[in-house]
Amino acid sequence: MMNQQMTKQAKILWVVPFFLGCAYASPIQPAATSKSPFWFLGWGKPVTVVSEVPEGEQLRISHRGASGYTPVSTVRRSAEARATEFCEAKGRKMTAITDQSSSAPHILGNFPRHEIVFVCTADPSLAPAEDPTGWSASRDC
Repeated sequence: MMNQQMTKQAKILWVVPFFLGCAYASPIQPAATSKSPFWFLGWGKPVTVVSEVPEGEQLRISHRGASGYTPVSTVRRSAEARATEFCEAKGRKMTAITDQSSSAPHILGNFPRHEIVFVCTADPSLAPAEDPTGWSASRDC
């Protein structure tokens, strides 16, 4: 009986750290109504990426690494890829407004984090190109 109880406790001790140390990717949410994961002073400062904020709804995405050994650059690339994919699915382009990363040391729960506030803007590459001469091959001559 005692051996079974110890085995159960040992399993719990092995499983709990795996759930506590998992990477986290937030859902993409409106920036006005969502909370930043950088709520504590000294956890990073937002860097404004654009000089003029484009029109449109500002959205927030944040990612956190699984451990202190995850490079911040990996977490950043993951967040940027998700934001870009989100906008491209709408036929638009991701324009970052602010960019924020956690600062070292990445120990004691201060795992690498990255947050992007962005807007999905019109993508000129998706617009049909106009012929400057006004001539079209489809016209009847």
